[in-house]
Amino acid sequence: MDDGASGPAPLFPESPVAVDDGSLDGALQIYSPFVLDCWEIGCRPCQLINAKISQMAEDLNGQIVFGKLCIDNNPITMSKYGVSRTPTLLVFKNGTLVYKHVGNYPKEDLEHIILTVLHMR
Repeated sequence: MDDGASGPAPLFPESPVAVDDGSLDGALQIYSPFVLDCWEIGCRPCQLINAKISQMAEDLNGQIVFGKLCIDNNPITMSKYGVSRTPTLLVFKNGTLVYKHVGNYPKEDLEHIILTVLHMR
């Protein structure tokens, strides 16, 4: 029985959630599965993958939450998860990193990889 003390269950955002070193752990506690797009300023492949991430967040709304993190301003996350090239997608399930993908690929390929890794396909 819900006594209302914990509040409503979090909604699945339709667009990527901006996170940083200070908020990532909180997001991982709230959202599962969670796919984090690690990007950097001036990275052309990062700019190209951005629209694909936004489209997947919309297409997979209710199933997967997507996040975005600029590695230029978040060295703790970059170091913790070994992000050395961008774009890098970090796929989390129940707060645990289950897969790391580097590079910009067609949306269909990225979606297939994510859904396969999360055993949703």
